[in-house]
Amino acid sequence: MRLARVLGVVGRLLRMFSPGFAVPLLLGTYDGFYGGETAGNAAGVGRTLTASGWNGAWDGGFPFLAGGIITWVAGFILSRGLKGDEGFRRSEAFGIVGFSWLFVALFGAIPYLLEGLSTVDAWFESMSGFTTTGATILTNFESHTRAFFLWRGMSQWIGGLGVIALFVVVLPQLRIGGRQLFFAEASSGVPGEVISPKIQESARRLWILYGFLTVLVITLLHVVAKLPLFDALCHGLTTVSAGGFSPHPGSVGGYANPTAEWILIPFMLIAGISFPLLWVVFSRKPLEFFRDGELRFYLISAGIGAAGIAWILTSKGIPGEAEIRPALFQAASLSTGTGYASADYVHWASGAKVLLIAVMLVGGCAGSAAGGAKAVRNLLTLKFLRREITRALHPRAVLPLTHKGQPVPEE
Repeated sequence: MRLARVLGVVGRLLRMFSPGFAVPLLLGTYDGFYGGETAGNAAGVGRTLTASGWNGAWDGGFPFLAGGIITWVAGFILSRGLKGDEGFRRSEAFGIVGFSWLFVALFGAIPYLLEGLSTVDAWFESMSGFTTTGATILTNFESHTRAFFLWRGMSQWIGGLGVIALFVVVLPQLRIGGRQLFFAEASSGVPGEVISPKIQESARRLWILYGFLTVLVITLLHVVAKLPLFDALCHGLTTVSAGGFSPHPGSVGGYANPTAEWILIPFMLIAGISFPLLWVVFSRKPLEFFRDGELRFYLISAGIGAAGIAWILTSKGIPGEAEIRPALFQAASLSTGTGYASADYVHWASGAKVLLIAVMLVGGCAGSAAGGAKAVRNLLTLKFLRREITRALHPRAVLPLTHKGQPVPEE
């Protein structure tokens, strides 16, 4: 592996990534300049800045100004090692993916570090964000600014489709390396939908779809559910990315807003659907939505889990809205790895918690923003088990393993 060349590509990525700090920089500067209530929001989330004027603006924006400058300088230095236009070896493609996640999370932690988190806590929060894991070390949400929470949300939104997809679009000069990097970063069990013969065009279309869904959920949360714009923005960024960071210490349940929960349920489920499949469905083949075996397995698993949970939550009679909504919400949240909480399900009955674990193990679809094992791998495992049982009864039978009407290679 040519390490200098690998780090050179990572350096280019860091240079492309550095302007992302500008958005929380503007918000931090604005809140710092005006101070007072402009630093908070209707939910009371975020630290109220008492300082105002240019001193307050400097305090509010400095963590992100420093983060952007340091990231760009580091990227410039690393990218000096990238010379020539020869392609990349397979090992180098995987190395670029691994180092990219490592370095982006490292430099993305700078604002957290300057906001007072320890080095380990800052890197943990950043890595959790960019990998959309959603685990957090925060305990005192009131001690951080709105810009801090916006950066948390942006980190998950950037990581939702993979930071690699970003520079596959903007660095077409990588030539064959771009395609190698895309598939080294992608998660797919078997060959899936091809939305464009050119990898850069495919990535661009996925980002268009991703951005459209993000704007749509933000609009619905703000206009229909009446969430404050800042809260709607943060939840929109972390819903479509299946990340789960919330600016409220009580997560979505802290808002006590059933309308917002009903809006988030379908969008969390959408985040667990393969984005290439969604593009194919929306652009030219709507019937593919019903023909995809992995999608049916994913939705049916989440639906059965939610129905079972709602039934368990009902002490008697037929489940009502008060049981169906939290059951659907938590099944969607855990099956996609989003991690939002609308209720304190730790205190639910054991049967409900077992069902939550079951839908979590099924996971979302390959090619989606969801984490976990991916539904297609569980589906193929079940098909394989059925085939082996059938083969034990009929040793001479020829039983190919198929998915989407095509045989799955034995290896």
